Amino acid sequence: MATTDLTAPRLREVLDYDKETGIFTWRLNVSSTGRKGAVAGCKTKAGYTLIRVGKKLYLAHRLAFLHVTGEFPCSLLDHQDMVKSNNAWNNLRESNKSQNGQNKLTAQKNNKATGLLGVFWSSQANKWGAKVNLNRKQYHAGFHSTPELAHAAYVQLKRRLHPFGML
Repeated sequence: MATTDLTAPRLREVLDYDKETGIFTWRLNVSSTGRKGAVAGCKTKAGYTLIRVGKKLYLAHRLAFLHVTGEFPCSLLDHQDMVKSNNAWNNLRESNKSQNGQNKLTAQKNNKATGLLGVFWSSQANKWGAKVNLNRKQYHAGFHSTPELAHAAYVQLKRRLHPFGML
């Protein structure tokens, strides 16, 4: 998904971008499916929107940045509401890898104990623990009698430590 050949003027020539909805529509007839006025792009399995401009595919959130600012983002773009297809301008923000990783709600697949983000079972304490990772450092939110209480402690600590987090 190259981002070097397309310029903002060319993008604006072929696509309109609605900053409120994040939806791109074609300004020209570019193909049998890309007709003037039609919504551009398709969703990937991961939930992102892809748009073909010329012979190259682009992620719609990166095109939104180009359309508004005139340049591709230098870093990652984070969807604040965590909906990968919501490319509304006020939902996008530049981020680094660490910041982008702060913005998640679901536990990793290997957390089979509860499915709750930040919660783990401690056989030593015989209780549910909670921890937040930041800059390769772990911050503990204590041990609790239920996974729900541990998750609540996790959420409270995460809000303090992760300014990019949705929680």
